Amino acid sequence: KNWIRGTINISLYGLGIVLIIGLTFLPYYSKGIGALWWQSVIEAPLAYANSRRYSLLKMAPTILTIIAFFMITWKKGYLDFKKIPVQVLSVAVLGILLSFVQGGRINSHYLIQLYPMLLILVGLAINKTPSFWKTSFHPYLYFILLLIPIESYREYYNIIRNKIERGTFFNGEGFTVPNYIKANSLDTENIIFLGYHIGYWVLDTQPPTKAATHPSNLCREEMFFAYDNPRKTSVEELRYIMEELKPKTVVLRHKRAIFDKKEVEENAYMTAYLKKHYALEALVENAEILQRLE
Repeated sequence: KNWIRGTINISLYGLGIVLIIGLTFLPYYSKGIGALWWQSVIEAPLAYANSRRYSLLKMAPTILTIIAFFMITWKKGYLDFKKIPVQVLSVAVLGILLSFVQGGRINSHYLIQLYPMLLILVGLAINKTPSFWKTSFHPYLYFILLLIPIESYREYYNIIRNKIERGTFFNGEGFTVPNYIKANSLDTENIIFLGYHIGYWVLDTQPPTKAATHPSNLCREEMFFAYDNPRKTSVEELRYIMEELKPKTVVLRHKRAIFDKKEVEENAYMTAYLKKHYALEALVENAEILQRLE
């Protein structure tokens, strides 16, 4: 109703977002590598988002469920789409869905972007559903709501149990593997984590190449330009790491494919090479630590 005040409020909200992104530029600028910030924070993610590696069919259940929710609530009158708050929340939800389609993938942790707005709309719709409140079911809704974040409860349990058993809140292979490596003085020069890559940070060591910072990036050739990478294909990158840098230590996920199943050539190369040149040093939780034979 007051467009001047509304414009100011939106600008302040937007400024908060831009400010946080802008502050990430400072460490790069202070080191004189501002161009690297642009490549890694802007260009590389855009290249990844436009690569569309996955079929829309995999996203269809999520997208169709949300669209069906909007159609039903609109038709039954459970949501008043004439109200600005409902319109804004709906546009936000649909915009996030569009970003999933554009990126070509929905990982479970991406949905944290969606839940806050969607749950408000679901709550409003339930509140406007007369038949729901006339049934004896609705008291059990609160119990169901308590069960929704069951994954969070499991993580809290693991953290507390780890604190009791090991005296630290830091749990999981991202910490136990580096602890084993340090305790046994394993070589960390050019070490490569093909899983649990937080280990680089815990060990205070660098990945063998920029593409190896995250294991999946080794197979994302569309992003290699952002690293100024002279290798143009994933297999070239893997050959360079394994045959020229020759890491003494390799960390894998136990009984899991090294890369996505679609990366057939990359999986085949790494499986054969590791089998020939490496041996199992230790199994730490669900991580394999391999040592080079020669």
